[in-house]
Amino acid sequence: MKLNLNGLSPRHYAFLIMRDELGLSFSQIGIRTGKNYAAARQLYLRAKEKQLILDQMRLIKDKVISLLTADAKYREDDNKLIARIWYQESLLLNCNTSVDLLTALAKGKLSSAESIRRSRQKVQEEMPELRGRNYKERQEEAGQVKKDLGYGKNT
Repeated sequence: MKLNLNGLSPRHYAFLIMRDELGLSFSQIGIRTGKNYAAARQLYLRAKEKQLILDQMRLIKDKVISLLTADAKYREDDNKLIARIWYQESLLLNCNTSVDLLTALAKGKLSSAESIRRSRQKVQEEMPELRGRNYKERQEEAGQVKKDLGYGKNT
């Protein structure tokens, strides 16, 4: 049987369980794991941070899938996709002005543009039906560019 740790190391996962599920203090966790209080606390905080990052990545992926499914225009243009996701997030943050939006972006409260782009790329790799109209053309062009640059030739 394989345990799904949701991207966490077994040690980090164990610290999360001991703290969040069992309600142990950092001192109690330290005693059970042979770590001191500070090390137990640090490992727990790192696990919690990693868990939040993974949750955020899953959330971005879900948003991307939803938008790519709902409207084909987002399949062709990352800028439109990013703008739409930021718009949705800005509503939740009550950003009423462009200054509010830029402040939220600067503080990292909005999904990163690069994470959105990477999620779109991964989703389209895994779900070919969500690829844009220009996908095949770009692939053919890439093949020609590689050929022109001499990639794949035996030298």
